[in-house]
Amino acid sequence: MFLFSPLDWALLEIWKDAGVPLDTVLRGIDRAFEKIRDRKRHYATVNSLAYCGQAVMRVAQQGAQTAAQAAPPTSPSLDPRDLADFFRERARELRSLSRQESPAAGVFAEAASSLDE
Repeated sequence: MFLFSPLDWALLEIWKDAGVPLDTVLRGIDRAFEKIRDRKRHYATVNSLAYCGQAVMRVAQQGAQTAAQAAPPTSPSLDPRDLADFFRERARELRSLSRQESPAAGVFAEAASSLDE
């Protein structure tokens, strides 16, 4: 079970109410974490979905532009089990990064434990 802050739940509700598909949310979260991985120095502590908000919205906007040119895709509903699996996988990736010699290893370990909670 994952513990989200009230802000995280509100953000999930906003995305759901706005009709943002789950795969768009997950791709946006992936892009936000890719941004962290690509930096030479890692100072960011990710402790909220709000960190991923802009990336999710960029992916959603790109999807809306693509959808305007094609037939509207069907989107799956936001399933808590899919979210749990997604966050477990991100925690595994962060744990792997925390084992590398890096000034941000502690940050990655902390983020992994936060996702585990």
